[in-house]
Amino acid sequence: MVSKVNVGQYPGEPPEGESRRIGTNPLYPREEVLAGLDAGSLQVIVWTRKCQKDLEKLDIDLDGLPTLLKDVLLNGTYRNSEWCEQGPSGPWAACDAYSHVRLEWLAAMGRETRVDYYIKFARSRAGNLLLLVSFHLS
Repeated sequence: MVSKVNVGQYPGEPPEGESRRIGTNPLYPREEVLAGLDAGSLQVIVWTRKCQKDLEKLDIDLDGLPTLLKDVLLNGTYRNSEWCEQGPSGPWAACDAYSHVRLEWLAAMGRETRVDYYIKFARSRAGNLLLLVSFHLS
């Protein structure tokens, strides 16, 4: 039997072939994540290759991620929580997912348009890292 490593702050063990969903409420209180982002004590890292590619496609600067994440937490909608795997052989972390709609200026279109984001993250075991798992358009 292969042991699955949980690198996240949420306790427990990742599932074995069953549903990845966890409960019905956020695992990481918004206020705590916002406070960590505001204080600079919570560093944001892109945890999956797919997330990195999505951010590049959306032309989102890594320096601007904390500000955008604060906007998501303040104005977005909690969707669900689930176990996420970094790659085919782990490690795993329990994540909260949010959606957020913003009006943004798109130069290519010459106007503001609705942009619907889907964001998924976890906190590291030590609590000082925000592991960004997904960041793409809904």
